[in-house]
Amino acid sequence: MNLADTLRRAADAEQLTLHPLPTHSLAQASEHTRLQYASVLAALLSAQDAVSEPQSRLLALLLQALDLGGDPRAALFEAVRGWDQATLCAALRSVCDADAERALVLDALVLLRLDAPLPEASAQTLADLAAFLGLGEPELAELAHYAALLLGLPTDGAAQGPAEAKGTAKGSAKAGAKDAAQATPPQPAPQPDPLLAELLTENWPNLIPERLTVDDLLDGIEGGLWFVDETLEIHQPWTAQGATFLFRSGSTIHTTLAQKAGAPAAALAITGCRFVGARLRYTGSGSLKVQDCDFSGQYDPALQASAIDSTGVVLDLQNSRFTVHQARAVACNGAALQVQGCNFTDCGHPELDGGALWLGVAENLSQQITNSRFERCSAHTGGALWAHYLNQIESCEFIDCTSAGRKDEPNLAVHCAIRTKGNNPAVSGCVFRNSSLNLADASYRHAGGSTFVSNSQFHISQLYFYRKHNDNTIASNCTFNGGQTIDHKLQ
Repeated sequence: MNLADTLRRAADAEQLTLHPLPTHSLAQASEHTRLQYASVLAALLSAQDAVSEPQSRLLALLLQALDLGGDPRAALFEAVRGWDQATLCAALRSVCDADAERALVLDALVLLRLDAPLPEASAQTLADLAAFLGLGEPELAELAHYAALLLGLPTDGAAQGPAEAKGTAKGSAKAGAKDAAQATPPQPAPQPDPLLAELLTENWPNLIPERLTVDDLLDGIEGGLWFVDETLEIHQPWTAQGATFLFRSGSTIHTTLAQKAGAPAAALAITGCRFVGARLRYTGSGSLKVQDCDFSGQYDPALQASAIDSTGVVLDLQNSRFTVHQARAVACNGAALQVQGCNFTDCGHPELDGGALWLGVAENLSQQITNSRFERCSAHTGGALWAHYLNQIESCEFIDCTSAGRKDEPNLAVHCAIRTKGNNPAVSGCVFRNSSLNLADASYRHAGGSTFVSNSQFHISQLYFYRKHNDNTIASNCTFNGGQTIDHKLQ
């Protein structure tokens, strides 16, 4: 249910208070600034022939989100009746001083388009307001697009991001009215960009999408809702904390890190962030730590994308979640890797190996995967994991992972391409449910022999190996329920 439906169907004002809006982006400003901001909204509503009940209800929610106590609607409407141009300009300057121009215009668009097409007079007023606040024509078109998504109104087709808003300021507002007028109830309004609509609904009026630039990354990202609509090339370390990133299909943040003589290796950190449709590519040297993050999205299969793709950059993934449809979650080549406490669900692409993790050549590098869960991940080979060398997997669970390209073992979850190192042992304390494991070449031997799998459970799952050295043990203290060890080389 969109915002307009919620406001129309609420039985009374008390019911609305049960579902408040997120805290407004201006809630920490001074009370004077918040009152001036609210007064401008009241003035815009008062300029109409009449204020509808849904508009009044939404204004009440916005005032609550602005942390203006009680219900000051009546007082605000009374106060703005006596405003002259100088008073209005003073209020708008307060908005500008608080860097709240975009927030004000978006709030105004949502209020004025809430339950009826935007009249010509209101469209002109909004165009003049945007011009006074210093917002260009593309910015107003962008904000009109966001308002339409929030209200469940038709948009002009392909979703526009901050860099692709088109049209004049006045024309955009009027175009929004035309869109609204063309809606034909009771048919549902089209949603050309449901992910953006979802993010806006979750965050408005707290956050408004901003177009991400290289300068933003270099400054460091702290919070905010960011739109990545083109490939960004960056050659310095950057960090992000507590932010949400929405990637337009095909867009990438490509970070290249060169090791300078005598300088410490570059260290990047991403903490507490949400990524939708992300393509993060790292090449060179240094390290990246990803902690408490969420990666999701429905990817274009033609891209054959990875959410995180590292060549030479050490990866440390901690307590993060990956649900990336039609894309691989992580590719790591020529670098150490640590995965701790992560969840991978419904990840993978039918033409890529390693639905959740693809580990390239790193024979002498540590690649540790612990306390992680892989469920319904799928790939060409290795639904959960494809690795040149299988190193250390501990206390992990593999559930219903498949290999679309393997007729010999379609439920292959973990595939080793070259050989397994059995000094840890390679796999310990894991559970495989309808998800098989391929150790590949089991001839690797330490002094006294090696154990490859220990203390693990196989439920309707097979354990493959070939060329076992006589001193080696394939499985120790393992249980098989509907599965077994099979001496067979998967081609």
